[in-house]
Amino acid sequence: MSKGRNYKGIEIFRVVAAFLVIAIHPSPLTTYSQTADFIFTRVIARVAVPFFFMVTGFFVLSKGTDVRRFLKKTAIIYAASAALYLPINVYAGHLQSWDMIDLVQQVFFEGTFYHLWYLPAAILGAWLTWKLMRRLSSGACLAAVAVLYLLGLLGDSYWGLVENVPVICSVYNALFALMGYTRGGLFFAPIFMWLGAQLRYAKPRGTGFEIAGLIVSFALMLAEALNARAQGWQRHDSMYVLLPAVMYFLFALLSRWKGTVKMPLGSFSLLVYILHPAVIIVVRGAARVLGLWDIFVENSLGHHIAVCLGSAAASAV
Repeated sequence: MSKGRNYKGIEIFRVVAAFLVIAIHPSPLTTYSQTADFIFTRVIARVAVPFFFMVTGFFVLSKGTDVRRFLKKTAIIYAASAALYLPINVYAGHLQSWDMIDLVQQVFFEGTFYHLWYLPAAILGAWLTWKLMRRLSSGACLAAVAVLYLLGLLGDSYWGLVENVPVICSVYNALFALMGYTRGGLFFAPIFMWLGAQLRYAKPRGTGFEIAGLIVSFALMLAEALNARAQGWQRHDSMYVLLPAVMYFLFALLSRWKGTVKMPLGSFSLLVYILHPAVIIVVRGAARVLGLWDIFVENSLGHHIAVCLGSAAASAV
């Protein structure tokens, strides 16, 4: 039995987070309200990836003894996932348009299929955070990951603040040419992996304090996200100033919920994440053949439900 299965809250939220990742792609509420969909997919669902980064910090980086094993295992999963989606990339003609820079970007930063960016980000983020934790004091490490996150913010939800500053804009455009986005293993992952590692041995501050902290920090992050959207600052919408605070309180609460989980929820959530784009393709094809396009494709909520059910079924099998 894995160590993670003794943390019931974390294990159950793995599955929740996997389905939140699915929600980001079909945007399930766009048929009904663009604002509601933004809140659900670009604010609430944005806790999913940082949660998985924190899981790595909590279980792997907190001790540091299994880091190499994690890097090797994640690289194997990434290679297998890339192979799974290779026929789709070939069919779509993506590989024909890649030059050497595109190849580096796709393999090492963006992922060879659009959702696979998390895997190279986890590899780079874990390696970098591990090195920082070994070489720096706790305070210096926090400062380093915080600066990286701040730099990432300016290329993400706060791009509008620097896009017209010539020198800064040129630097970021060079970064974008290499890595596509700042949400990745260099700028995005380290702060959450570091937080996860710290929480493994942190003294609990009290459930009431953590619940209040989560409510307040999420409310402020929601206001922040809506303001960034209204101002037109966002180049992307993965990173917010308040997101680390939200994740700290959320993960602290989840880690309090102890108990044994017998089902392999970690493996199930991983399969949901890997397989859901393939399920999207199957749902669209089946809807066309069965004459259910309006229900399961045009209707965003119907499409989302079908993809979730299909992903769950495929992963369970």
